[in-house]
Amino acid sequence: MTFASNNAGAVNITNNNANLNILSQGGGIHWSGGTWNIGFGSTGPLNITGNTATHLGGGLVMNGNVHWPASKNIIPVNILDNHVSGNSGSSGGGIHMSRNTLANQSPSLVLNSNWTISENTAFGTAFSGGTGGGITTAGRMTSLTLNGALISENRAHIDGGGVNITAGSIFTMQTGYIEENIAGADLNNAISEFANGGGVNVSGFYSHQPVSEVPAVLYGSVFNMHGGSIRENHAPRGGGGGVHLMIGSGVHNDLVFFNMYGGDISENTGGHAGGVWLQDRGVFNMNGGFISDNIAGVGPGSHSFPFYPPGAVLPVANRHGAGGGVNVCCMARFYMHGGTIDGNTARVGGGLYLAHGGRIQTWDE
Repeated sequence: MTFASNNAGAVNITNNNANLNILSQGGGIHWSGGTWNIGFGSTGPLNITGNTATHLGGGLVMNGNVHWPASKNIIPVNILDNHVSGNSGSSGGGIHMSRNTLANQSPSLVLNSNWTISENTAFGTAFSGGTGGGITTAGRMTSLTLNGALISENRAHIDGGGVNITAGSIFTMQTGYIEENIAGADLNNAISEFANGGGVNVSGFYSHQPVSEVPAVLYGSVFNMHGGSIRENHAPRGGGGGVHLMIGSGVHNDLVFFNMYGGDISENTGGHAGGVWLQDRGVFNMNGGFISDNIAGVGPGSHSFPFYPPGAVLPVANRHGAGGGVNVCCMARFYMHGGTIDGNTARVGGGLYLAHGGRIQTWDE
């Protein structure tokens, strides 16, 4: 391990392990307090590479009242080839951000064009665990902002090949690239079942119930997309090659939101929805941007379907294939105020697919 900086040198945090038990966190760095003066006096870069953890954050864990604002982005930061694996709760191959519930504090992180988060993996056991190949955020007010960074070629065993937003956290995408990530790749490089959100997965809620409040106050996860590109991501056996929304846990509230104002979701593939898949009362407000050239119906017909690396041409199967652009089902809601859905392909519903109590409303204000 090298953790040092010279005036013109790199800072390398490499090949470390947090694996003494199944709940180990932060293979490279675990940051839960104090002050980290990043890059001052150095031209960088900061390289967090080749680290492993059994539970959370193969490269970096941020927990509680710790913050990486835009002002800290003065040197390049590379989060590469880090891994989490070993239990049913493994999450955040590159980075895991979480709320400190006892202290009632949440972290924040701004990723500008200096950042590259690539080739990280999150694996679980059997059909559970392994979410957020690149990044996972969890907990109310946990805040991630993408402002020019590249998140690419990450893999998750279950949901969120690139980014996994859950438990009431907030993801804002201003500019940047989420591309060539895969949801649904296991340790044996086979495709795993029910894996969704090749680029971005948004799910879950944070439940807060102090003594004075009955019932609990529920805070849903939110993804606000103002620009940038979610492109060439894959969810071969599940759905939502680009973006997947799902509240889960049987909660009957509209608690998971995707608000799209600009940018593009394009050239993604999924077994169900190629571009965006809405489930379980997820709410998608499309105000602008483009959903184009996505394909639904790309996926395996059996558990023995081989693993295809990012960029590979995937075969088209007849197993799913509903909603090339957007798939709305299971009490989800899609409100289209503006934007364009164009050039998508599917076995059923090339542009839009509506089923199982979903709702679509379109208008031009």
